[in-house]
Amino acid sequence: MSKKTKISKGWLNQYAEGGMLEEPVTEPVTEPKPPKKSGISKELLIRQQFAESSFNPKAKSKANAKGLAQIMESVEKDAKKAGVLKKGEDIFDPKVNARVQDWYINEKLYKSPILNKPNQKEEITQAKAFAAYNWGIGNVKDYLTKKKAEGVDIYNSFDWLKGLPAETSDYVNKILLKKDPNFEKQYIKASKDYKYDKGGKLDKNTKQKTKN
Repeated sequence: MSKKTKISKGWLNQYAEGGMLEEPVTEPVTEPKPPKKSGISKELLIRQQFAESSFNPKAKSKANAKGLAQIMESVEKDAKKAGVLKKGEDIFDPKVNARVQDWYINEKLYKSPILNKPNQKEEITQAKAFAAYNWGIGNVKDYLTKKKAEGVDIYNSFDWLKGLPAETSDYVNKILLKKDPNFEKQYIKASKDYKYDKGGKLDKNTKQKTKN
């Protein structure tokens, strides 16, 4: 076979002999990946426990929410089905309660496609998860749909917090945004010797907190 001579420039290269065409070599296009999200940290889980029960592992509300993180009966049942809460385990056991809390808010709420959107800011996803923990994911879903229709940025702004029920917006402000000075003062004092990994520590002066 005779030697081929390149006679043109650019992406289309035609050879003098054989009429052969050489297509350009293209680099594969890689789509940018959404930023990796870390979920609800241990620090935030501890702050949530204080907001829910003032670190009282025996706390029980009128709605029958139980323990450090005030686990509702519906969540307790789901945790059993998922194998997170094992047969014979006591939901009032601080370690067990904390395990169910972590699973529920991180696996069922934070990772829910209803709340977690690909290019959404990390703190927005966290705020939605806490709002859903307090108010219910169905309520938050309907509320966010309404706010979006009103033109509110529900993905990269905290503007949507303004229309939430007062209890829920306060909940997010206390735990995530740290906007409640009284809560901060009480939390810092109460959490000084608190050990999350050991299931918490109940101060003798801690009063049981109830949740409506």
